[in-house]
Amino acid sequence: MIQAIFKNPTFLVLAMPGWAKTTFIVRGVGSYMIVRTRFVSDSLFQQPDYCLSENNE
Repeated sequence: MIQAIFKNPTFLVLAMPGWAKTTFIVRGVGSYMIVRTRFVSDSLFQQPDYCLSENNE
C-alpha cells in the first residue's frame, strides 16, 4: 500500500512501507527528487538527511 501525503501544494510525498526511511517526492512536471528521511511518527518527517535531484535548479 502506498500512502500519499501532501506536504506542499507542488510536491507529492509517497511513503512506501518496506522502503526503509525512504520517501519519493514527485513534482507535477515529472521531475523528481529522492529524499532520505527519518521517521518521527506514522506520517511525520524530520528534515531530510540528504537529497538527490534529477535536475538541479
